[in-house]
Amino acid sequence: MTWLHQSQQVLSKGLTTSKVKRMADLASRRQQTQSQFFTPEWVASGMWSIAEPAMNAASGMVAVMDNSVGSGRLMAQACPNKHLLYGCDTDERVIAALSEDATNAQISHEFSVSGMEDIEADSFGVGLINPPFSLTLSSPNMMPFDSAHYGEFGPMTNALSHEYSLDHALYASDVVVALLPLSMKDRCHASDRLFAEIRLPGTTFIAEGANVKTAVFVFGQHSRTQAKLSSVLEFDLEQGDDWPEIPGLHVQSIRQRRPRWKVGGVDESTPTITLPVTGDDTVELHHHNRSLVIKYRCGLVQAKVANALMQAPVEIGERHRYPTNMRYVGSGRLLLDVYLQQDDPLEAFESTIAIIRQAGGTPQISPSLQGYFAKLVKRHERNMVAFRKTVKQATVPTTTITAKRGMLLRQGDVNSPVIRKGEVLEAEVLGGVFLVQKAGMTVEYRRDAMQKLFSIDDDDRNHTQWRVVFEGKNEAFPDIAQNNRALMTQSGVDFLWPPQMDSLSELMMTDGAVAGWQQGTGKARLAVALCLTSTAKHNLIAVESGLVDEMVKEFKKIGLQPELYNIILQSDDIKTLKKINLISYNRLKSAYGMGKQTLAHRLRRRFGVIAADEGGILANPTSQQSRALMRLAPRKLFLLDGTPIGSYPRDLLNLCCAVRGSSRADQPYALRNQPYIAPQLLKSASYAPRGVAQFKDDFVVLDWASHEFADNLREGAKREIPAIQDVALFRQWAGLHVQRRLRNEPEMEAYSGCAEPERETHAIAFDKAHFKHYLKTAVEFSEWYMRHKQDRESEGKGSNLVAVLAKIQAVVSAANSPHVSESGSAGFYSPLTSKQRFFLKELERIHATGDKAILYAYCPEVLERMKVELDKRGIKSVLFTGKQNIARRNAELDREFREGEATVLLSSWVGQRGLNLPQANHVLLYNRAWTGDVEEQAIARVTRPEQEKEVFVSYGHLKGSIDEYMGQVVEWKIKAADAGLDFGDDCNSTEEFRHMDSVLEEFCRKTLNMSAYEAHREMAA
Repeated sequence: MTWLHQSQQVLSKGLTTSKVKRMADLASRRQQTQSQFFTPEWVASGMWSIAEPAMNAASGMVAVMDNSVGSGRLMAQACPNKHLLYGCDTDERVIAALSEDATNAQISHEFSVSGMEDIEADSFGVGLINPPFSLTLSSPNMMPFDSAHYGEFGPMTNALSHEYSLDHALYASDVVVALLPLSMKDRCHASDRLFAEIRLPGTTFIAEGANVKTAVFVFGQHSRTQAKLSSVLEFDLEQGDDWPEIPGLHVQSIRQRRPRWKVGGVDESTPTITLPVTGDDTVELHHHNRSLVIKYRCGLVQAKVANALMQAPVEIGERHRYPTNMRYVGSGRLLLDVYLQQDDPLEAFESTIAIIRQAGGTPQISPSLQGYFAKLVKRHERNMVAFRKTVKQATVPTTTITAKRGMLLRQGDVNSPVIRKGEVLEAEVLGGVFLVQKAGMTVEYRRDAMQKLFSIDDDDRNHTQWRVVFEGKNEAFPDIAQNNRALMTQSGVDFLWPPQMDSLSELMMTDGAVAGWQQGTGKARLAVALCLTSTAKHNLIAVESGLVDEMVKEFKKIGLQPELYNIILQSDDIKTLKKINLISYNRLKSAYGMGKQTLAHRLRRRFGVIAADEGGILANPTSQQSRALMRLAPRKLFLLDGTPIGSYPRDLLNLCCAVRGSSRADQPYALRNQPYIAPQLLKSASYAPRGVAQFKDDFVVLDWASHEFADNLREGAKREIPAIQDVALFRQWAGLHVQRRLRNEPEMEAYSGCAEPERETHAIAFDKAHFKHYLKTAVEFSEWYMRHKQDRESEGKGSNLVAVLAKIQAVVSAANSPHVSESGSAGFYSPLTSKQRFFLKELERIHATGDKAILYAYCPEVLERMKVELDKRGIKSVLFTGKQNIARRNAELDREFREGEATVLLSSWVGQRGLNLPQANHVLLYNRAWTGDVEEQAIARVTRPEQEKEVFVSYGHLKGSIDEYMGQVVEWKIKAADAGLDFGDDCNSTEEFRHMDSVLEEFCRKTLNMSAYEAHREMAA
């Protein structure tokens, strides 16, 4: 006898939705039916019969769950005094009918209008499931099962319905009887809890409007071995056959464990307020870090005040992902940084106090909160003033533009003024950004967009001058600047240049910053000065492994007394910490003692100031070096890097979060799930964005991105263009956190000035034999890439850039180092290539003039070959690669190149950071890098204050090879970084930005389409 009455009248969506007439309609029908096909009654009763003996043997009532309950047929034989029923479904019709039937039958139940993806279940006796098949589930409330993977809400937030339903039931229940598609057989048999497989007829769901092969899989509480089953029991069942008995099934009753059913992340089984009603209306306000903490003494007062402050749950948007802890409309009131963003922070805080009073509480603000908040207000005032910045900008305030075609002033806005083809307008020039106005509307265009839509009559870039765009903190806070000057005098940092002292004063006003001083402006001296002016007893300078000796030379050059500094070369050196301590990143992450402890663990919270040279390493926060550096947790962290944007503008977010923190009033963006801090959070947290999502929307230019990339802006597939979405906003944000000093700006030029190098790119023809060797590898890559791209697109994914770059390295090697085994399946090509001969001739020419040169190459074997050839020509050279001992190579660099007769330094990329090499004035880049910072850092080794000659930079590109495409990518990345930091143009004069995929696609097309004639022409040396 069944207790179901109203629910039996409900028809499934699968039965009421019209059948498809063509394959193209399948997806549409699945969306309409939501794969809702009710279980045939003979199957439902059979599934119940399998679990019934175990339920009858239990010592009390048994909790039964169905995570896609439908019309409740799987529970039709439940008894009021034996079973507690739990179920969920997205169909409100069936939940309403089931609840009414269960109430009438006096059966204890909880039926929820919810998808299984929003249910957290545990401690059930039996799980009976027939889930929808092949639906994509997505929710931030998903449980972390093997079936879940990356989704729009982050890791473990996306899954197929039938896979997730099974994992969900297995986690929650002792015994699971699951009706699943037969395609799940392998997955089910992989579980040692599987006791039986009962295959159903192919016509089982025909009456419901579906034709699918299914089976019932039976899982026990323990493994088959414990149940003394030698193998999985298998049956073929027809309608009318007796259902088999499955031995070894045992369930626990609710006496042994209580079921937990948590809907939408809210557990209503336990009370939120546990305080007794005492009548004490005191409401204490404290703080934990930058969050407001409220403590109560009476449960009734807590209910009134908490409801008044929090108001209601936030609105749940279908595709909106909320930050952590943003559950209520008033959640923003618990963040002190939200108050700091208001026009009057103290008045805003008083509004929260007033709400507490109106709700019946007597607020009592702790002295620690009062002092801390007052300190935050003062600090925020300083932090919101940008560092002093001088940039080279156009002197032309406006320029005349002519429309190339008819258009709307604001693209896509039908209310925007119309511009006719040939119409002449005025545009305001703002350093790579143009403001165009018509009929009261002003629209901002980047230069690349302007060049598409308008002809620019007078190019503003032909008329430039240096201009101060931000006056800086010293101007805004003269009293603090004066105190800082006095402290500098006491600290003995008179070795600084006057402009360096001004910059140091600004940095001393902060809790940390990115010192993005261009190479040659004195970052090493700045690191020393930051430590000397620190009030802390111990401070630290961290450098790359090969640069410890370079920093010690700087110590001696400025006359730093030995008793002031300590070099940490081994673990025992941390026992004698001094005012300044010097360590390499490799030493910092080295093992210390037993277990997984590192030296960084031992030095945690031991330093007041840390100056991290080449701090751009934090652009990858998951590397061992980055983790070791962040583990130190100093009071102030300063990242010193001449190229703080190493590859994409988004790299700067990781650096700013490291020095200033995430979700702050002055640095509102964040990594992962922290909120974006905005003034409106004080009124409502509904639809509050995550900090990382807001950063992506504000600054990152994407064609598309996977959920994984959108979640953290680091991992996962994407098509990203190296440009900045909102250049003006990026400059404003970066100006607060990055102190930029340029080598040739007026204040610095007298001390660090070195003319910009002359750059020349040489197109080098292939040798015929080398071209044949290269073409084989290039075609192989091109064919692989096109297949890879097609396969990924069929899966709805973009190219796996990590795999692509790994594969394309074979092409780079075939062009630049074909004599090395890694050059691909084409094997070796041992003769000197045309590129190698070209650079040898260049080095001979430079040697004849008496100048010195540095040749950079990625591959050490290329440098070793060049040294052999130079020796044959009687030209003395020095090798500097990662294959050599650091101490020996540094000693040889000093002895033979800096002070000796060697005129050529052959360096791999290990020599592109931190070295001062003004002895050379020629830089030859044998091959290109993928990122702009690598090349610019390499060139900066010679553009030092001590440089007395004109500097020349030479690039060598094999015609039609991967060199040319790598050069394009590097140029765009450098332009994007220059636009954000130095107010330059965010594209070159002739081409718009393109993403990596489009570059590779063009390379592959040209490679694969080479005709015999073109190949012959390219082979001509």
